[in-house]
Amino acid sequence: MPITPPLLFDDEPAATPIGGSLVQRSQTSLPRSKKERAVSRLLAQVASLRGRFEREKQRLDDALMFHAAHVSPRQERLTGLRTEIVRVLGRFFDDHRLGKADRQVLRAILIEQLDDVLANTAAPDLDIKEMFGRLHGVGFDDIVQGELDDARSHMAELFDAIGLDMEVPELRPDMSEEEVAATVAQMADRMRQLEDAGVESAPVQRKTKREIREAAHAQRFAQMRKIGIGAIYKRLVKALHPDLERDPSIRDRKCAAMQEVTTAYASSDLHALLRLELEWIDGEGIDATRRTDETLDAYAQLLRQQVAQLRAECMELPLHPRYQALVASDTPFGVCLIDGPTEGHRLDGVIEGLNAGLERLSDERHGWRELRELIRMHRRESGQRAQRR
Repeated sequence: MPITPPLLFDDEPAATPIGGSLVQRSQTSLPRSKKERAVSRLLAQVASLRGRFEREKQRLDDALMFHAAHVSPRQERLTGLRTEIVRVLGRFFDDHRLGKADRQVLRAILIEQLDDVLANTAAPDLDIKEMFGRLHGVGFDDIVQGELDDARSHMAELFDAIGLDMEVPELRPDMSEEEVAATVAQMADRMRQLEDAGVESAPVQRKTKREIREAAHAQRFAQMRKIGIGAIYKRLVKALHPDLERDPSIRDRKCAAMQEVTTAYASSDLHALLRLELEWIDGEGIDATRRTDETLDAYAQLLRQQVAQLRAECMELPLHPRYQALVASDTPFGVCLIDGPTEGHRLDGVIEGLNAGLERLSDERHGWRELRELIRMHRRESGQRAQRR
């Protein structure tokens, strides 16, 4: 199966407009003040970060599609082969001709293979569960139930610590997806009820002077943002109204621009409205002195918040649960993503080796010879690991 690498594994492509307009803009004039230049720079930062986020999202989506088409099927095939190897080795494990020392090594080999199988199997077969019990001396379902009980206990302790009178429902390893979803929904409903009750019964506390100032500051900027968006919208509607334009070509451009204005206003997109204002109103020479210093300061602060939020979203994007399958490791130095083509080729090699080994182990004439060679190699590798420690 040929493997073609997606964009994730190439050098970063040159920046391209994301969701940009096809409308030809009027030539903009230079900002007339330091504050306007600051707003203009922040607008450019927001646009750049939005483009970066969309490009990274597209590359991750391409990598995810590649993973689903090329890597996941190989991983499933590998898990199936390891399952068959566990079954074949299990027959040798029961053979009286195997010496005690060799049986201990074979037990370690079986545990390694079985761990890989169980790590990638949601519902293991009964014979695999039985093999787990024989190797570990405890039932597989008992282990899973113990882990669920521990998780339930930790959740109950957490709820107690934060003062929530929350009963954690019982969890079982044989629960269906529908039962799990119903349990989660039940807990979510209960938490909302407790939260609403807590808000209603919470005593009113006197705010400090600092809290009062911060609340007033936040309210003022929220109001300023609301007023600013409405004012910009009205100016743009007045400047771009197609019925006021006699030139047919300019009228068509303004119709398209008005669609952008309407969309930006409906979604309260301050960045888009400010960009349109700078490109159309200033470019048409319309008086912009109505943007006071206080208004520009409010715009700048809101845009700085948006810049910080977009930077955080770009950093956190690879950690989104959607891309969990692509994450090889998460280190203090960043997220290490799986290189899809490299991983696909590696899995092909592992699958080929396991296929050949399984064939030899299943052969009546060469099975014992293959087993003893496997035991010998495992002893040697274990000794090398011990020396490195």
